[in-house]
Amino acid sequence: MQTARRHPLHLAIMFTSTFNRHRCLRLVRHFRFHRRFDSLGAVVPALVLALGLWAQPALADGEDIHIVSESQKIHFPDDVDFGLTIESAAGITEVRLSFRPLGSRSWTYTYLYFEPGERVEANLKINTTGGNYIPPGARLEYYYLIRDAAGNVLETPPSVLEFNDNRFQWEQTQIGPLRLTYHDLPDSQVAEIEDQVSEALGNLTDLLLITPAATPEVPIRGMIYNNRDEAVKAFPFQSETISESGVFQGFAFANYGIFVGIGLEPRLIVHESAHLLLHQALGASALDLPAWLNEGFASYVEPDSVLYGSQELREGGLPLRTMFTVSGTPSHIGTFYLKSESVVGFLIQDRGIPAFQRMLLQLRMGQTVDEALMEVYGFDIDGLETMWAAEATGPIAPRPNLNPRPSPFLYLDSWVYAGLVLLLIISIPARWAYRRIRGPAVLEWGYEDFPPGKDSGRTGQD
Repeated sequence: MQTARRHPLHLAIMFTSTFNRHRCLRLVRHFRFHRRFDSLGAVVPALVLALGLWAQPALADGEDIHIVSESQKIHFPDDVDFGLTIESAAGITEVRLSFRPLGSRSWTYTYLYFEPGERVEANLKINTTGGNYIPPGARLEYYYLIRDAAGNVLETPPSVLEFNDNRFQWEQTQIGPLRLTYHDLPDSQVAEIEDQVSEALGNLTDLLLITPAATPEVPIRGMIYNNRDEAVKAFPFQSETISESGVFQGFAFANYGIFVGIGLEPRLIVHESAHLLLHQALGASALDLPAWLNEGFASYVEPDSVLYGSQELREGGLPLRTMFTVSGTPSHIGTFYLKSESVVGFLIQDRGIPAFQRMLLQLRMGQTVDEALMEVYGFDIDGLETMWAAEATGPIAPRPNLNPRPSPFLYLDSWVYAGLVLLLIISIPARWAYRRIRGPAVLEWGYEDFPPGKDSGRTGQD
């Protein structure tokens, strides 16, 4: 939309739409600084009209539309059912649901299903798996917009729905900026984790320059499951190979401000919290980070992290510029994480924390990683990899296991068939040897050659 070409009268008319006050003020400023009006006489009437319309509600008050009942039913992990019973003498024509992760700036909307009439039962089932995956514990902000045939419109106040995993009774504890949710764990274990994690999270917020005043209204959250069997339904879809290998112990979802993990482990909690806090520190204007920087940073701030040297990782890893996403076999994923951690650690320790913080500031302003690196350090991603490969020192990185031993259950059918074949091969010479030793008695009994009940000319008696 090229608003700079609109006539001032068009500006006044736009105040009657559903734009909020902030959007309108931005448009006023836009016209103020980027548009020359033909004459003052054209401006004054338009502004008077705009101010008069501003005092009017953007939508009809909806007094003729009544919500009789409302419900939300969570069927974890599959879906959420939204239901409304609505009445209007003119007849309901449209029911729209708008929702977003709590704290997000972007809304998604969809329409509820119903049979038009004066009293309707409107329903909608939102899928929460696959491409529509929503993590457990995520909070959704939503509201309804309802229209009837007379042109009345009712917009409900925003509400919040928490997508809970109702299989367990959850408890919570606050650790700095993190609200940790868990179940069926002793208080002593939780208190120990609080002590171990609090210092690391404090160091993390200092590194990201997150002050108490800058802490977002919505704190980051973590959902901890006690074992993988519990977490299977809570995790997003993974390939069978990745699932069987158990490579990933946790997942962070920056747009929801929440992570899901297995086990009350300090390294897991700090790692996933680092993803969420880094996302919040960079803000909405930042571009998506490449995985080597995102995962490398989260791994670097883990308690007791180890930075390996570059030689083995250089030989077995992918070029840094191609490491935008985490992909590959379980063994190569391990190398991906080790190299990412080594590169980010080299950048922070070799060039210093202040320089790294300045790079984050450039990323916050919307620069690419290449631009931010060049602005602060004077080299791009390729230059960083060259310097890291030549100068990064540390313990020898473990060699990746290129032929990892698969789970015995992954090829269960093959194991069964192979066992049956092996048993048959062994049984043939064993039976032959048994006959040689026992002689005629075996033949007269005839387990295989002469099953009992067959008329073979033998009596089966001595």
